[in-house]
Amino acid sequence: MIFSFFRELKDAVMEGVAEAREELAQEAAKEEVAKAALARTLDEKTAQLSPEEIFVVLLGAPLREIFVDDAARAKRDNRKPYYSLSMEVHEDCLEEMAGYLKRDFDVEDRATLRERFSEVESCIVSLVFGETLDDAIGREGCGENDDADENTLRGALRRMKNLLPDGKELSSSKPLLALWMARFSYLATVSAALGYIDRDTVYDWMSAIVSLGFPLFDSWEDYAESYRQGEKEDGTNTILGRTFINKKTDWLLKVPESPWFLYPWPKELPKRLAAA
Repeated sequence: MIFSFFRELKDAVMEGVAEAREELAQEAAKEEVAKAALARTLDEKTAQLSPEEIFVVLLGAPLREIFVDDAARAKRDNRKPYYSLSMEVHEDCLEEMAGYLKRDFDVEDRATLRERFSEVESCIVSLVFGETLDDAIGREGCGENDDADENTLRGALRRMKNLLPDGKELSSSKPLLALWMARFSYLATVSAALGYIDRDTVYDWMSAIVSLGFPLFDSWEDYAESYRQGEKEDGTNTILGRTFINKKTDWLLKVPESPWFLYPWPKELPKRLAAA
């Protein structure tokens, strides 16, 4: 009787183990199916991204990738790093990124984002062209159909760019322009993910500085070198912050799975950004 009891107990245990293993296998199979379906969806969405969106997002990659970092997950899931190329941000990152925008740049909505753009671009006009924004507007004039944004920074930068026979005249301003191309990309694209602005507004607000700075660079390496120099000259970031950025920039330049490897610096500025 005792031996019979133990045999029955053993059989019951083995049967339970087998059932548990089968359930785990079924769950694993379901997860793989779901992962493959998600990978197909994200690859399809990646294929639909415009060159403008990819380039604008990648300009801010040294900052964005600290939080987004989709390449490692994409490699594991055998897909393209959609969230590293799109203005969309995974929902798991949104709250954290909103907090850092508020903490680091005092941006919490469309109005405060517009203020940061206006303040910094006014400084860019002054530092790059040696005159105030008001003087630039007065010298170049504004068209009757210009809106409020045109009457300030975008209009001024666009008109002043047209006066430059060769973009290389701005070579001494490469660190400044790279720094704020990256920061504006980060601010604008994260703000779009948070719903503060839409994609068209991102292109409109960034087109002036991007079209001004783009001719000065011929590769991500060139851009990254100027950006790092700009961080040093600016001096507003902390040592810890610059350390994180430098590590991420090194990764972008050296790791084959990084979005900068996947999408080299374009030969021509995407049309939507060159509209200025």
